Amino acid sequence: MPSSAHMRWTLLVVIRSSKPTWCSPVCERTGQLLQEEWLKLNARQFGSASNNSAPSQMNCNYNYQNNTAAWDRDYNELDECMDVNECLQNNGGCVSPATCVDLPGTYECVCPAEPADYVLVDGFTCERDECADPDQGGCSHNCTNTVGSYICYCPNGMTLIEDGLTCNVDECQDGNAGCQQTCVNTLDGYRCECQAGSTLNADLHSCDDINECLVANGGCSHNCTNMAPGYECSCPENMILNSDGFTCRENPCFTNNGGCAQMCTVLEVGFECSCSTGYDLLEDGSCQDINECAVNNAGCQYNCTNTDGSFVCSCPVGQGLHIDGRTCGRACYHCNGASTNEECNAMPIQICTDDAQSCENEIRINNGVKQIFKGCKQTQACNNNYIQNPRDAFQPSQCNGNLGNDVCRCCCSGHLCNFNEKPCETAQPCTIKKADVAIVVDSSSSVKFNNFQKMKSFTNSLFQSFKLGEDRVHAALVRYNRRVDERFGFADTNTKAEVQDAVDAMPYRGGGTKTGQAIQHVIDNTMKTANGARADAQKIVIVITDGRSQ
Repeated sequence: MPSSAHMRWTLLVVIRSSKPTWCSPVCERTGQLLQEEWLKLNARQFGSASNNSAPSQMNCNYNYQNNTAAWDRDYNELDECMDVNECLQNNGGCVSPATCVDLPGTYECVCPAEPADYVLVDGFTCERDECADPDQGGCSHNCTNTVGSYICYCPNGMTLIEDGLTCNVDECQDGNAGCQQTCVNTLDGYRCECQAGSTLNADLHSCDDINECLVANGGCSHNCTNMAPGYECSCPENMILNSDGFTCRENPCFTNNGGCAQMCTVLEVGFECSCSTGYDLLEDGSCQDINECAVNNAGCQYNCTNTDGSFVCSCPVGQGLHIDGRTCGRACYHCNGASTNEECNAMPIQICTDDAQSCENEIRINNGVKQIFKGCKQTQACNNNYIQNPRDAFQPSQCNGNLGNDVCRCCCSGHLCNFNEKPCETAQPCTIKKADVAIVVDSSSSVKFNNFQKMKSFTNSLFQSFKLGEDRVHAALVRYNRRVDERFGFADTNTKAEVQDAVDAMPYRGGGTKTGQAIQHVIDNTMKTANGARADAQKIVIVITDGRSQ
């Protein structure tokens, strides 16, 4: 009869004379010292209940002659180890039909005597090939043997019924046999079943929803809403549903948000206040803005401006903000195959790497269709292109779409220098020497924060391109959403450094858009001589917005 031995001992205690003694390692087993017995003996022998010297494990030998099974509690004699009956717990790990047989110091799993072809595998499982029996383990068609069991399966077009043994033609495979929900294949045909919350109609195929709310309100303490299938309990607006899904309790956050300044979260007992990212929670439940710029400049490479609940990094003139929102670099307008310059410049700008510090514009005409490409370019590559094609690029007759096929390209050096479609075109002389230039910037919600940073960068580029001075250009800056916020006017000192700092410090606020109101403010206020505008200077207003004017 196949079997497997599994040996385990529990050590009670070993005492000789007046101190613990190690047993001779004739048959070594490891066990756990019974601390309670040791403490009793220790107190009895030495007048102390300390177990500091009690061994946690030791080797012992089993006395096969007298088959000691319990300690006689005589500490003057060498006592032995007590056998553990492993079969009392989970059948010793033996998998049915194997039975567990306890032996002195061990146990073994034993397979049934019949059938005689049982084989014990892995020491715990009795295995035989049921599929080799004349009835194939009861399978009506095909049988596959597995370790400790077997599986019946069916040929194509048939499936097992619920007994797991018998194959039958599966009517459920043909349009679900007309069942609205679940079709169950049976030996004599099929039957339809419905999901929980539905009941089978008299036609034995369709399912009708059960309105659970009609019986004791579905168990809901307040509101019960029938659904198909199932139902849902809910509570009045001043209460919340308990975890049982049926009963309601008062919502401590309903009245005055629980006294919390921002977020109030209901707990199993009570509630807690919390703040959005960028705020610290104070003891009275209010939230205090964190000045992120005060710690390591918030990770900004250059300028950091604290905002309500956040911060904004900005860059010096001539650089743009990387996509990480913290580091800066020279930027170029970037697009691939735009049909117009406006479409191209609306794409996200590209921050150039250290080895590509030039901006390139390329126009391709293919069968009269124009495509615009812009981006960063290696300066040496730009020079090589010019050497290979030294013609003057972007002349009025070139790359306008009038020819069937044409290609024009050129490079420029400078932050966002490729704004124009033809940056290499011969510049027309500017006859305006003295001007009051006001730039009006849209800060509404539709602009979005990242686009607002681009608008600030473009504004700085414009201001820095002017020759600011008493008899030159005076600058004014107006930011608006639903309200108009004049950041500085013509009466203010207009050095390039001051203008740059003011643009960098201009915050994004969001809100509605009133472009017409902002323009009217510039006309009625900013452009008045009483507010610093010069009577003999050309008046220029530049509006940067994503919306319609009013």
